[in-house]
Amino acid sequence: MSENATKSYVQYAVSRAGLKGEQGERGMTGAAGPAGAAAAVAVGTVTTLSAGASAAVSNSGTSSAAVLNFAIPQGAKGETGDTGLQGPQGTPGETGPMGEQGIQGPAGADGTDGVGIPPGGSAGQYLTKSDGTDYNVGWADLPGDMTASEILAAVKTVDGSGSGLDADTLDGNEAAAFAAASHTHTAAGITDFSGAAVSAVSAEDEYLKNTGDSANGSYTFDGETLCVDAANHRIGIGTASPSKALVVYGSTTYETQLTGNAVSFTRTGGDSYIEQIGTGKLRFRMSSGLTDTVTLSGDGKVGIRNIAPAEALDVDGNIAVSGTVDGRDIAADGAALDGKASDSGVVHNTGNETVSGVKTFSSFPVTPSAAPTNDYDAANKKYVDDQVAGAGSGFEIGDIFTTMRTDLGSEWLLCNGGEINLSTYPSLASVCGPDPSAGMTQGTTPAVYYYGIAYGNGYFVRVGYSGKISYKAATPDGTWTENNQSSSANFISVAYGNGYWVATGDGGTLYYKAGDPNGTWTSNTQGYRRFYGVAYGNGYWVAVGEYGTMYYKSSTPNGTWTSKTVGSSLQTNLSVAYGDGYWAISNDQYLWTISGAPSGTWSSATSVNYGMRSIIYGNGYWVGTYSGGVSYRAGANPNGAWTIKTAASLNGTVWGVAYNSGYYYVVSSYGTWSYVAGNPGNTWVAGTNPGSSITFGAICAGNNCIAAMGYYNTTYYCFYMLPKLPAISIGAYSYIKAL
Repeated sequence: MSENATKSYVQYAVSRAGLKGEQGERGMTGAAGPAGAAAAVAVGTVTTLSAGASAAVSNSGTSSAAVLNFAIPQGAKGETGDTGLQGPQGTPGETGPMGEQGIQGPAGADGTDGVGIPPGGSAGQYLTKSDGTDYNVGWADLPGDMTASEILAAVKTVDGSGSGLDADTLDGNEAAAFAAASHTHTAAGITDFSGAAVSAVSAEDEYLKNTGDSANGSYTFDGETLCVDAANHRIGIGTASPSKALVVYGSTTYETQLTGNAVSFTRTGGDSYIEQIGTGKLRFRMSSGLTDTVTLSGDGKVGIRNIAPAEALDVDGNIAVSGTVDGRDIAADGAALDGKASDSGVVHNTGNETVSGVKTFSSFPVTPSAAPTNDYDAANKKYVDDQVAGAGSGFEIGDIFTTMRTDLGSEWLLCNGGEINLSTYPSLASVCGPDPSAGMTQGTTPAVYYYGIAYGNGYFVRVGYSGKISYKAATPDGTWTENNQSSSANFISVAYGNGYWVATGDGGTLYYKAGDPNGTWTSNTQGYRRFYGVAYGNGYWVAVGEYGTMYYKSSTPNGTWTSKTVGSSLQTNLSVAYGDGYWAISNDQYLWTISGAPSGTWSSATSVNYGMRSIIYGNGYWVGTYSGGVSYRAGANPNGAWTIKTAASLNGTVWGVAYNSGYYYVVSSYGTWSYVAGNPGNTWVAGTNPGSSITFGAICAGNNCIAAMGYYNTTYYCFYMLPKLPAISIGAYSYIKAL
């Protein structure tokens, strides 16, 4: 076919076939086919491969009757396991056959000659020893016939016990002179010790046995050797008439008597006694007037001529000592003391003498009634009282100098009615009472704004952004010392407790310093939320901030603090305080409280439904500030109804609150402040306005002083109030000394 014909054919075929159309709809499902035969699966071979080889499975059967053959690699050798417990001991095997007899050993050495019957001898002879040497025997002839006397003599040389011999006499006495062991006798025919016949008796208790017997009645042995007086229960030795329980009579010179609680010793001329008196007390008494010579008490005390000794040795009378007592020669010391009468080393009763050293008197010495006349004479109370009252003549207490003195030193204050600088005399701040009516004074203008201020451990401390910390000892007036920390630390609040200063701020900032505020503070960041307030109480540190943040730490501020949400995450906790067993946290909506430790469940004070910016506890009252004024609650428990009180002349938001020495103080954002004494429910007094353009943000009180922080535009202020020292004006030039 030509090329043109081919093309024509292809065109014809295409025109006949036409273009492929769209797929048609799915047809209906056909009827189910018949069930197939059930498949079978069997395991064929299992082959162990070398370690590291790949596992494999093959089917040597058919698709409907599979036979699976497995090839599995050997696993790596595991670690040796622990030794197992020892198994029980097996049953002993049967005894094996006896082995062959061993080779006979060499003959041993000859032993010593043994002992036997000596050789020789003849019929009728016997063996006999010639001396005491062992085995020294020999043959001997039997003796010839023996006479009766020879036999008796021979028998007497040996022990006849058990020999069956019947002796006619024993030591010259016939057998009838002795009683058999089983024989009994009647009393008739028995003689007493003197040889006299004893009459027949019918009862054994008429006589004393030599052992194991008792008797009734009185007895006398050998006259006065021993006498038993049964009627008076007495025994006499050496006497037949004892007068006491026991009398030992030696002669007409000596006699000893024993009674129930005493022993007496009698000698011609008098008696002596050892006697127990009372409980645990022993007394020695002599014959002369029966004087209580020595008494030993049950508590270890000894009394001489004293029946009730009060000391270890209690002597009633004079003591003469020969020798030493505790290493001191008492006699020599006494003689030396006697010689002091003319010794210049002691103080005598009369005469003028100079005494050196400090002498302490247990009571006030009495001075002469005459008034002192010399510069260094001692004055008595009467003289001083007279001088105070204006009596007498010469110099008197309270005299007024008419000229200024320059020789008294800086510790003396001129009492001319002028102002006294408490920075020069800071100790006066603790003895002079606060007087808020004096108003506040503007101090040195700080370079930055300080957000928080507190007093503790004798220091005022203020903190601010960029790590700013400055402090002032005793009083807030004068120059403050800067002690700035890391510029990345933005401080908002500061508090002192348990020997530590703690400052908190933005982003979980927490710094602390032990003791004084000077030196390096330690950073201890907790979380990342902003802290607005911090306080110490009841052994815990507590810091609060935004989103319901609360962190607490027991005892010291170092280490990890525990996080806890108090209130809602939508609430900002602004202030925290502790007082009289309770914690309180005020936020922008509610007040939350808890007793004891801050770790438990906090309760919402439902009656307080307004936010408090700051809160404190003092003098039995809780006091808080809010946008419109002051609220307070009496008692330790802050959970309950609070009373709203309007403080005088407060404009703007009331921010800070402080308490010290009976006064409550509050400051506002419009530069106003108020105070009240004793009860926050009393009428508040407007403080002297330092400037309406100043915004107060914080206040603290301590050491009878107050200090408040404020700002206006870019100018920052520190106002303070010192205790009021009353003007003292005794005269033209009078002086008092600051102790």
